[in-house]
Amino acid sequence: MNLFIEVTMSQPQLSTLTDTELASQSQNSLYLKQQAVNLVQQVCQQNWTDHNTADPGITLLEVLSFAISDMCYRLEFSVPDLLAPDRARNDWEPDAFFLAPTILPSNLVTHTDIRQAIIDVAGVRNVSIMSASQTPEDGSTSFPIASIRLLLELDTPWTAMTPCEQADLIHRVRHRFMSLRNVNQDLDGILIMDTQPVAVCMSLGLEDVQDPIASLAEVFRICRQVITPDIPRYSLEKLQQQGLSGDEIYQGPLTTNGLMQQSDLKDVVLPERLYTSDILDAVRTVDGLTEINGLSFAQVVVEEDGERKAVIEDRRYYWRIDLRDLTGSSASEAQKILTLDLATSLASLELTVDGQPYRLSEEVRQQIIDQVNADGDASTVLSTPVLSDFVSQRYRQLRDYVSIQREFPEIYQLMEQRFDDPKRRLDNAGILQLKGFLTLFDQLLADQMAQLDNLRRLLAIPDTAVYTRLTGIFNTMLASETLTSAAINQFWQDVRQLPHTQLSQPITGISGMQQLLTDYFDQYQQQGFQDDLEPILSQWQLNRLVHSLDHLLARFAEKRLDNSLLKYRPVFSHYIDQFNPIPADISQDQPLLDKLVALKSLLDMAAILNDYPRLSQQRAGAANYLNPQPLTAPPAGLLSRIGRFMGWSHIGQIPLAVNNRESIYLLESELLRHGADAESYQPYLLYFVVPDWPSRFANSEFQNLLAEQLRRQSPVHQRIRVITLSRPLMSLFERLYYCWQNAMTQKPLPVTLTTNTDPDNDQGQTDDSEDQPVNRLSGQLQNALIHKPLRFSLSCDGDSGTCDDPEKLDDENQRISRLSAHLRTFIKAPDSLLEQILSTLVDPTKNNPWQPLIDAIEVWLHTDDKDKINGSNFEQIHDQLAELLSPKAETYGGLDADSLLFALAHERLEQMFNPYPIGQATIGCNFRIGYQPLDYLKPSYPINAAYINPATPGLPRFTVHISAPNTL
Repeated sequence: MNLFIEVTMSQPQLSTLTDTELASQSQNSLYLKQQAVNLVQQVCQQNWTDHNTADPGITLLEVLSFAISDMCYRLEFSVPDLLAPDRARNDWEPDAFFLAPTILPSNLVTHTDIRQAIIDVAGVRNVSIMSASQTPEDGSTSFPIASIRLLLELDTPWTAMTPCEQADLIHRVRHRFMSLRNVNQDLDGILIMDTQPVAVCMSLGLEDVQDPIASLAEVFRICRQVITPDIPRYSLEKLQQQGLSGDEIYQGPLTTNGLMQQSDLKDVVLPERLYTSDILDAVRTVDGLTEINGLSFAQVVVEEDGERKAVIEDRRYYWRIDLRDLTGSSASEAQKILTLDLATSLASLELTVDGQPYRLSEEVRQQIIDQVNADGDASTVLSTPVLSDFVSQRYRQLRDYVSIQREFPEIYQLMEQRFDDPKRRLDNAGILQLKGFLTLFDQLLADQMAQLDNLRRLLAIPDTAVYTRLTGIFNTMLASETLTSAAINQFWQDVRQLPHTQLSQPITGISGMQQLLTDYFDQYQQQGFQDDLEPILSQWQLNRLVHSLDHLLARFAEKRLDNSLLKYRPVFSHYIDQFNPIPADISQDQPLLDKLVALKSLLDMAAILNDYPRLSQQRAGAANYLNPQPLTAPPAGLLSRIGRFMGWSHIGQIPLAVNNRESIYLLESELLRHGADAESYQPYLLYFVVPDWPSRFANSEFQNLLAEQLRRQSPVHQRIRVITLSRPLMSLFERLYYCWQNAMTQKPLPVTLTTNTDPDNDQGQTDDSEDQPVNRLSGQLQNALIHKPLRFSLSCDGDSGTCDDPEKLDDENQRISRLSAHLRTFIKAPDSLLEQILSTLVDPTKNNPWQPLIDAIEVWLHTDDKDKINGSNFEQIHDQLAELLSPKAETYGGLDADSLLFALAHERLEQMFNPYPIGQATIGCNFRIGYQPLDYLKPSYPINAAYINPATPGLPRFTVHISAPNTL
């Protein structure tokens, strides 16, 4: 040992190649050879003195230098080529990157983003955003709220649309906003801007034009653009030609009808005046237009026979048009949009072509109108491109390797086939020994080539079904549920399919390998030395997988939470014995519990990366409460993001009270504004309702971490409050919350026409008569048009266009207001939710206002015990009931006071908010009755499962046992 240390200490300091030298000389095999010779001279100066080219050792260095330079040459390929998949194979290939349309768009952050998203809806020409206010039900002074209203300019006048077309447009606009809204954002109403037609009377002269119709169409297209500007739409190719990068192209929400630039999204401006000089400057650029002898604006009136004419009632129309002259009010009050009446303008056109008068026929006029409309629609038919690849790339066969034994001169006899003959092993012993020595270098180089080809998988988005199945096992453990033997067997099978971080491949095309490897040769031909290089579920494999995903997260400036903070280890320790015995082919270089924690961290990061476009885009996103299937609807983006980073077992799980699964609820103060007054309205507040019984959620350190993450991930302008509930209280809250959510899916939306001007009126003046509706939908639209897409259908046959039952509108609003009021009361005092619900039974007209609750309790009691409950408030009734039931636990089957009161509270909630209450029992219809639970049956919470969709018949549910969560 001492001799070894002495010899080691006497070795000279070896020189190494710097990164700069490798970058410039790595492909220079002569340089690499010279560096190797210099190293030999340093290390072996006493034993190796012949460094001439003919020396076999120098020949070996030359071959190795050439092989290394070839590998460095492959490393110099462009990144797209290094990450290119082998498309000739049918194997699954991961995506190297998220494409720009997937990862770059954002949610609704600014008003410009909102406008961009709404303008993308087919039929919407422009939109402006207005602040909203709320008027309390008692009629007191209204107060501002955080919700907004949309002021829409439509492609087709609202009054020219059928009721079905109107309903469809409002439905698409509303759902577009709801699908992209952030927390505490809501749409309070939609205002439709009325149109005011105007004609442009012109006298034009054209010369040397091949197609006068096309020239006139261009003139009137420009006129329309000046009067009512369009928002330009672009193709991807056009924006790229302008030199814009991906993040400049995909600003704001992703559009489906062409790409928009936010610099073009100017607010809707209602000008007081429009001048003829604006049009003159614009049309001068039309080819062939040589004369403009006259230009003026005109008002459009309709004669008794229905013919539309251009009338100039004021001399000022010759040079300007004033919106106040047409409406009798200012532009901001009228909120009208000027539109060009093409037919009337063409009818008043005076035209000369090459000096000769030219009269337009009806057919020619229609052709011009069609061309102008076609040009106007061209910008809306553009579709957002779906990129199939991030860049052109070429697969380079990176893993292909040619043995260095092929590079030696023939005198070495390394490639002769006689080495495959086992009978001549002794005769070839010397050469086989050399082949064995060279095979060591061969294997190292071949494995490096395979690893280079594996680079695209290591740095790709980890989209694989194995991760999903493994996540299910861990979710079961986090939810304190039972692991079956089949699930554990599947776990080991999936572990064997985890991606390898280091690859080994067999060396092919050389002789003698069977003689060198003997019994291992058959396995070697399949996978090289893969089992020895990286054993299954080894610490080395897990660490490298975790580090690779850490790198991918760092691309997005994200970082995972530390495993020790997430409290995985105490949860998994309850199940560690069920994984024994560990299969023989699984590495045991580290305790299994440590590997389970590392594997869970790996799965968390894989889930984050796979879902990252949504987690990034909707980092402050809210749920779409209009979704008709809330049970299966995606949860709020904010909750999804928090849940992914916290490793929750069941994000968006409902209900929670009947299991131990990990999730939480989010209440937005803006959605609870209904029925509130200025004092009770709380803007920009987020309420997170958290269960206190799941294993990790019951841990105080995890609770602190959760509260910190809720504050960190929530928008900075939002205040948060965490409400922690026990299982019984959660069951009551869930019943109340489901009723509220069900009512919100049916929430009406007011849609108002900004003016009540009849476009067919001769003077275009306001008609205040209640007998002249401006819209066939719901009779009159002067004040408000209520659109109910989910529960109320709009009639499309007949002229009435009435809702199915307009009386239900007030009922639905009242239901939402009452439920919102209960939730506002709940968030003020969460622990008193039971008393809050049962207090709705109080009848002030009775001698004992709490007698209705006492009557409900007596249904559950024996005759001899009914007179023992006579309290005059909730506390007295609770104490009397507890005193009565405690000594008679066997008589009442273990029923206690809290269980009975919670059951009555559930029944009361169902009575209060059943969407379809029944007057009498009907065969086939579910209804609630009191019952005495059997000894072996414990009623689950909620007693009667609350269905969010009222169209689904409810069924009473019981469970034999609610499993207790594993304690940490």
